[in-house]
Amino acid sequence: MKTTKKMRKWYFGVVDHLSSRNFDRVTFIMYCYGLWDILSKMLIGIALFKWNALSDGKSYRVYGLTVVIFYGIGLPTNYHEIAMIISSGFSFEGFSTSFFTYDLCRISMAMGTPVSLDFL
Repeated sequence: MKTTKKMRKWYFGVVDHLSSRNFDRVTFIMYCYGLWDILSKMLIGIALFKWNALSDGKSYRVYGLTVVIFYGIGLPTNYHEIAMIISSGFSFEGFSTSFFTYDLCRISMAMGTPVSLDFL
């Protein structure tokens, strides 16, 4: 109830109320988690470029196998995460449990998507 009253104040009252949350998100969460998420995707892109995977340097068989392997990991993992969240009724426990497979899913989909686009 207190939060609702604070959120109905004038503009600078809302800014004052949300500033501590935004500060935590922008500083702590970004540098502890977000930075590594971004850097891991950059390293994947560098590796794909170095392996000539982004410039049609491989055969269709290699591209097809790469798509099957990485999408074969990423799509079922995504389905499992979504099923956990929905079955928990979108509760905090469902989201926190599905977070354990988040990196595996993101990296496998990040490896499969550029290669699949190049495969087409």
